[in-house]
Formats: sequence, C-alpha cells, structure tokens
Amino acid sequence: MAIKRWNTTAGVENIKEEKDNRFCIQYDSKDVGVEDTDGVIHEKDISFLRNVVMSRLSRITTIRDCIVLGYIDGNFDYSERKQVAQIAEYLNLSASDVDSVENWLKEFWAILEKGNILFEGQ
Repeated sequence: MAIKRWNTTAGVENIKEEKDNRFCIQYDSKDVGVEDTDGVIHEKDISFLRNVVMSRLSRITTIRDCIVLGYIDGNFDYSERKQVAQIAEYLNLSASDVDSVENWLKEFWAILEKGNILFEGQ
C-alpha cells in the first residue's frame, strides 16, 4: 500500500509514491524472508512447504493469494503460473484445485465489476 504524499507537482507525487511502494515491498519482503535488492526479488528455496502442516483452507487461501499476486499487473504469465503450480504441489494441492481457485477469482472479479457498473455507473 502506497503512502500518499501531498505535492503540487504530479511528477514529484509519482516519484514519491514509487519510493513509498518500494519501501513497502522491501519491508513486506523482509517479513517473509525474501531478499529484495535494488528492485530484484531473489528466489528462495520454498521446498520446505512440503513439510508445513496446514489445513486445506490455509493451503487454498495461500494459492488464492498467489494467483491474485500473479494477476496484480493484469498479466498472469507462464512463469507465474509455473511458480503457483510448484507451490500448489508443495502444498499437496492438485492442478484442478488451482484451476478452480482461479476460475472462482475470475467469477468474483466479474461480479465486483458488475457491481461497480451498477452502483457507480461505470
């Protein structure tokens, strides 16, 4: 989440917002043990997930969050899908589970969009 700065120049505001976003990403990355150096996220070995005991709800929620992050830029590309599939495998979830979560998200987002159109006239 970006911290908005009040500036009179739009360009300065965009630079400040970008720096705030970078700070938040670095701060959040440290929380989960991921190194973020100069805007490059370095992959970590996540195979330990195989040994983590989680309820089905927690595992499905984790995959949901991964898919949402994959779509955050509007393009859930092949490499992101591959990473989500790997996480799902570590969490003992099937490809069908991942597909079901993704389809549910698409339906959910479509309903939200219809609500925006209905209530805001967009």
